[in-house]
Amino acid sequence: MKMFTGAVCAFSLSLALAGCGSAADTTTEAAATGTFAGTWVGQVESLEDDQVRNYVIADGTYTCNHCIPPVSVATSGEFESVEVPGVDGVKVAVVDDNTLEFGLRLGDKELSKGKWTVSEDGNTLTVVSTDVSGETPVSSTSTYERAAAGPEGSHAVSGEWKFAGLSDMEEAARTFTFTIDGDQLTQTTLDGDMTMTVGGEPVVPEWSSAGVATGVEKISDTVYKFTATLDGEVVGITEMSVEGDTLTGTSTDPRNGSTSTFKATRKTS
Repeated sequence: MKMFTGAVCAFSLSLALAGCGSAADTTTEAAATGTFAGTWVGQVESLEDDQVRNYVIADGTYTCNHCIPPVSVATSGEFESVEVPGVDGVKVAVVDDNTLEFGLRLGDKELSKGKWTVSEDGNTLTVVSTDVSGETPVSSTSTYERAAAGPEGSHAVSGEWKFAGLSDMEEAARTFTFTIDGDQLTQTTLDGDMTMTVGGEPVVPEWSSAGVATGVEKISDTVYKFTATLDGEVVGITEMSVEGDTLTGTSTDPRNGSTSTFKATRKTS
């Protein structure tokens, strides 16, 4: 499930399960205050994420220890084959002692590209990322604070990092709409539309290159729970609640216990 969809793709340093997609029309009429239906704009300053990222770049190899599954490829500057849902190629190039260039690919289609730069004091990692999987590229900047140093002699990106913030993302990439018609709930994001039956079978949207299926449950008129599964395994649970013109989302990954939260504001015009 990709709520606040552009942001999730942008700040994640682990391998994404699917691309973020291209622009969709979200100019539907605003719903009444206090209702779940309507158009929402994610607030970048509200995004929090407690997952600790862990990398080692040494001896010509990049390893992502927190990725599910873990990934290790040569830092050749070319796409190296991996077996990850929704991604079959990872490209890592060492630019200098503090900088890496990174890319993801599926088949002959590039999904994303970016530059990772560690500050001179070694304590801040800045990731400038562009999702190129859709018709309209989506760019953003995310920052991370060092939690632990990498092995002696390894590249500066090595070590453990905690998410510190997201910025420089245009509003269109942070906008999503919920439309409710009886027991049918339609989510519109940059990826396009996905219609789910509340309480029904999970749905795999056309834009999910990994085949992630999403189901939805209604907890109350203002609270819905979305569950994402991959090959029968739960890979994410997102609960969203509305109070007035503010939507709050909390996502958890039961595979590693990580949690992320965000807030969105109702778009009224």
